[in-house]
Amino acid sequence: MERKNYYRKRDAAKRLPNKFLSLILDGMDQSKTNLPHLTGPQAKAMNPADLLQTHITGVISHGHGRLMTFVDICQYKHDSNLTINILLKTLYQITQLKGNKLPPVLYLQADNCWRENKNKFVLGFCELLVRLKVFEEVQLSFLYVGHTHEDIDAAFHQIADTLRTTDAEILPQLLALLPHVQEVGGLLDVRSWLEPVLNNPQHHTKPLHYIFTHNHEGNVVVYYKGNHDMPRKQLGLPFLSKIPQGRPNVLQADFEKVQVEKIERSSSHWKTLLSGNDIMPWWKNFLARLKNISSSEQAITQYSQRGARWILPLLPRQQEHVEEQTENMGQPIPADLQLMLNQELENPEVHIKAKRQENCAGKRKAIENAAVLNPVKRRTIQKRKTSDQKPK
Repeated sequence: MERKNYYRKRDAAKRLPNKFLSLILDGMDQSKTNLPHLTGPQAKAMNPADLLQTHITGVISHGHGRLMTFVDICQYKHDSNLTINILLKTLYQITQLKGNKLPPVLYLQADNCWRENKNKFVLGFCELLVRLKVFEEVQLSFLYVGHTHEDIDAAFHQIADTLRTTDAEILPQLLALLPHVQEVGGLLDVRSWLEPVLNNPQHHTKPLHYIFTHNHEGNVVVYYKGNHDMPRKQLGLPFLSKIPQGRPNVLQADFEKVQVEKIERSSSHWKTLLSGNDIMPWWKNFLARLKNISSSEQAITQYSQRGARWILPLLPRQQEHVEEQTENMGQPIPADLQLMLNQELENPEVHIKAKRQENCAGKRKAIENAAVLNPVKRRTIQKRKTSDQKPK
């Protein structure tokens, strides 16, 4: 049922691309794109732990029949910052395809993973897109945990099939095999920018659908549904207490997971398997550059700032209010099956608490309460209190 709902949204974007934009965003299995990537018997002689890990995020725009790929070398955390930055880069690409225009309704399908997608930061950013009238309505949906997304997974399978018969010994060769590819870099710390204006949601990881739209007064309202056939419920408060001001800071890259020294040591084992005379010099230059970048905070900052651009102000705004667009969702599912689905989702209730502004005394009290279970912190606080009580 959830999959059919996804198909209907996807088909609506294909039929009416000026009204609906349907995107699906997901990450590819990292083990298939470690570098150097070799085919044939020699690949078995290589230990995957000794290779450069790369990560591919794919986004399909259904109305354009376009797969966009974004490649990183794990120099950024795979969290909501990566998701939001890639979504922004995708929307900017689409505005270039559509003459600096975006349709009023965005259907966004994402993996049911709290770390990257199903969290208050991504939900708050979807709300922000509506508040700023980038879209009149955003619908963010997830499939049940463990369910696959056919079209994005099929696209990843095509990439994997190509790699089964094609070597990619260096990063440029891998990039050449991917459609509409961008190297990930110049990211912004959208999480920290949103944090001060985010309210405090509870149980927000349970529903499969969120709808961000305007009511008749023009105010942004948020609805959610446990699954598609459940009645939608309105949140008492939105995710954002207000629109954040200014712009996010540049997100610092972190090369801890790249393990340059380990790749250098292991290269002595796999360098004889490489094909051309120019391949190993590329690796030496590449690894030397990564060592130089990760050697100092200044070098990391310069690397992180390269290509950084705050895309949100560049996106076009909707000119007129558009009434909520709905699609015919087909026949209702059998009652017994609906009951099972409702029980699986525990009929979720999402609550939003207004963000509290704590004073210094409140923060100190919170620290003391948190230290109750920590003997070391408890003794430190007791000593501090005793010292404060001594006559001077």
